[in-house]
Amino acid sequence: MKSVVTRGALLLMMGLFAFPALPVYSMDFIKVRSGTKKSISNLLTSLDGKPWFQTDWVYHLESEGWTKSLLDIDDPVFIFCPVSGSESWFTVNQVSNTCILYRRINGKTSIVNHPFPNHISCISFLKPGRADMASFAEVAIFENERFTLLPPVPTHSAVMKILSFGKEELIALTIEFELFRYSNGQWTRIEKEHKIRDICKGVDQTYFITSGFIGQWSRFGSKILYRSGELKGARKLALLPGNSLLITGDSGRIWQFRNGVH
Repeated sequence: MKSVVTRGALLLMMGLFAFPALPVYSMDFIKVRSGTKKSISNLLTSLDGKPWFQTDWVYHLESEGWTKSLLDIDDPVFIFCPVSGSESWFTVNQVSNTCILYRRINGKTSIVNHPFPNHISCISFLKPGRADMASFAEVAIFENERFTLLPPVPTHSAVMKILSFGKEELIALTIEFELFRYSNGQWTRIEKEHKIRDICKGVDQTYFITSGFIGQWSRFGSKILYRSGELKGARKLALLPGNSLLITGDSGRIWQFRNGVH
């Protein structure tokens, strides 16, 4: 099947990670109380835009603040992915370096058989019923209740995030901050000027963080949204409804960026 290059993937191909003399746009920069001093290993949003974060436990945001989520298992959760308020997926690692993959729907938890021989390193949902998963360099698409394996990512690292731009367009970010694009049945490395620590996708734009600034690229080009030395400790990035961004750092720190002048 002929692959269709989407806008987001095309911009990545064009190398818009270089930022010569880009203007810095104004954004409000506020700190959000997380209720924990532990380092946040993952920051997530469900498909309905609700934020979650993960330490040695999983928290979700309620009107009164961050609340621990009940998953009805005793073992530590390694990877967690919320789909909606009633559905989530998560893994528990085994001593053999394998993992158990769980799906929780309406309070009922079941085990999902998966094709990976090692533990799963990331899970992301494009829509209900369609997930992209990785185990180190191996990648698979879960759709129609079955897994389809893709060619492995050409890296010695582990994939920690996958963005999907359609059925045959993926972007993978590794724990060594490498970026790869999947198209036409193969992976290609994306060369970039800055070390990108995390990425997240909106409707018409993609956001990313480095150790010094928050950036955005879209079909109109690239721009720096906020530059600060305080972002040196930034680790994870998530997009909320209204194009508000959450960013996590060390010791449970969470920042929110909003009201950007675009």
